Amino acid sequence: DPDSENDVIYLFGAMIAKQFLKGYRVRALSGSARYDGLLDINHSESTDSYSDPLSRRDAENTVDGLGKVLEFKYAFSALIDDFESKKKNPREIDVAVVWTLPTLGVNRGSIEYCYADKEDVRPIYGGTHIWRDENDTSRIPIICLQHVCALLSKSLESKEGKPGFGTGVYEKFLEEDRDQSI
Repeated sequence: DPDSENDVIYLFGAMIAKQFLKGYRVRALSGSARYDGLLDINHSESTDSYSDPLSRRDAENTVDGLGKVLEFKYAFSALIDDFESKKKNPREIDVAVVWTLPTLGVNRGSIEYCYADKEDVRPIYGGTHIWRDENDTSRIPIICLQHVCALLSKSLESKEGKPGFGTGVYEKFLEEDRDQSI
């Protein structure tokens, strides 16, 4: 398990390199710039397969293109804090990659999950959640790596016919997200 933002950056890069996350090419990373990186996103037919548990499903609201602004955080709540302190502007961020999303009830905007029964609103490959600012003025797809790992583990366990740890973690996350969405 990652325990820092740097670990999240490393895990995201490794998941792209190993083709667990498809359609992404990291263009630049920075530890000193206002935002953490630039990402080229190319959602093609290979990222829209319904047999793929991480596939993009909402082609109308996707974030395709070159040089998309990428923000990494260990916990999404730290990004909300950056918005509140005006350190970062949500309108300038195209994708957020985090390890953990402790709660969908945030003090600014709202978060909805986009997997399982809500996967048809997934705007990017591997997206697990979407954050919306008040009045839907900003929208940021979130790749929560903890959820992605659980989705991949559950998928592998399903293929092998042996539910295990990944399935249990996935079901726990889904139950929490459903409860918090009420």
